[in-house]
Amino acid sequence: MSSIELATQKVREKIEKVDMAIGGAAAKLLSLQQEEVKQYHELAKMRVDLLATGKADKILDETASTIKQLLEKRNHSLSLIEQKLESITNDISNLEDKRKQHADIVDQAADVVDEAEKKTQQRLDADPSYKTQLAAVHELERTVRHAEHKAEQREEELENKGAPYRKDKLFMYLWNRKYSLPGYKANSITRMLDRWVAGVIRYPDARLNYTKLQEIPLRLREHAGEMKARLEKEFAILKNLDEQGKIEDGIPPLENKLREEEEKLRKIDNEIESSEKIQSEQEQQKAAYTAGDDDGYREAVEFTSSRMQQKNIVRLRSEAQATPYPEDDLIINRIFDSEREEQETRSAIDEFKKSRQLHEEKLRELGQLRADFKHNRYDGAGTGFSNPAMIAVMLDNLLSGALNRDGFWRVLEQQRRRLPRRSNPTFGSGGFGQGTIWGKGRGFPGNFGGGGGFSFPRRPGGGGFRFPGTGGGGASSGGSGFRTGGGF
Repeated sequence: MSSIELATQKVREKIEKVDMAIGGAAAKLLSLQQEEVKQYHELAKMRVDLLATGKADKILDETASTIKQLLEKRNHSLSLIEQKLESITNDISNLEDKRKQHADIVDQAADVVDEAEKKTQQRLDADPSYKTQLAAVHELERTVRHAEHKAEQREEELENKGAPYRKDKLFMYLWNRKYSLPGYKANSITRMLDRWVAGVIRYPDARLNYTKLQEIPLRLREHAGEMKARLEKEFAILKNLDEQGKIEDGIPPLENKLREEEEKLRKIDNEIESSEKIQSEQEQQKAAYTAGDDDGYREAVEFTSSRMQQKNIVRLRSEAQATPYPEDDLIINRIFDSEREEQETRSAIDEFKKSRQLHEEKLRELGQLRADFKHNRYDGAGTGFSNPAMIAVMLDNLLSGALNRDGFWRVLEQQRRRLPRRSNPTFGSGGFGQGTIWGKGRGFPGNFGGGGGFSFPRRPGGGGFRFPGTGGGGASSGGSGFRTGGGF
């Protein structure tokens, strides 16, 4: 957390330096324009013989006066923004101090829950009736795994060995007509032909084999379902014993206290986020003033440019260039130099703004990262990181642009480790992949294990869970599979 905050401070310092450069360039641009007004004023004083001089002089005086008023108004607005920014920055600093203090309170409350759960688990572990129930659940779990494995084997057998039956049109014709069964209906000619077909393909034996192929998986799956229902019933009893143990030892009130403190911490985080949003808005406004992107600055620049294009001023410049007097030429050259420098300054401002946008993007990424870090309580007492040096390197890569926020977050998740704890989240009912009632104290946020209902996924690359003596392909009839005769 401190590394992220330090990186954030570094980016802010870079933005501040860029803002100073932009501000200096923007002030220089306005200063150049004001100097240009003065040069025209000097030119007007020299050209007293021109009819246009009087009007030009008046325009220049009005321009200087108006610019002064616009800049005074702009400086006042900027002062208000800086006051608001300073106030909200102080508020955020106070909230961060408050959060650090309350995070310690949350960790202390989590330790209390963790210690209490440890004692409850030790007591339950020494209870013979509890151990009996736990053993019963483990035994049923093994039974369910075995039953589901056998059912999967027979389902695969039905899929593989049943394929020749399903592909044989004559067999499927008789099968679908329910030949030789009570539901079979046909006229005398059809019955005669069907009987002849059945004899050719040896249908009675084939039907018996195919019926067994279908019935055995259904019966095994039904048996597995019954065992699974028994498992869930016994597991519910075990979980109830865990919950009752926690109640008897007074743990729920401790958990409620922990949740209350966590909720207070979340509220502080929400306040910080809201304040940081306001801070960002104020910083953007200040940055706009610094860069000369505010209305007051633009108005001053545009007003100056428009006045410089007045026909009397244009005429003054044109006639000064046409005279042979060197005094005129010196002033005109200074005006040309000023205009060229203005253009160069505008180009520099554009480059500074591009640089600032890149730093702003990094600042937003770090802000999101810091918020996620706090929301997930990665700064909590139950979380550590296996290789802090690698995280520091990855953070440098994030700042340099070689890594984005999502990539950095993946590294954090890979490096995150659960610190030693007193209670065991996989104790009792928590050890069956169905979530756990333990671990409300020092540990990772969220649940350990899965959700509702027992599920035993098949292992990749094989026919489900393997048990000794089951072989690889399941039972067979006569060593060569079911025979159907005829076209099979």
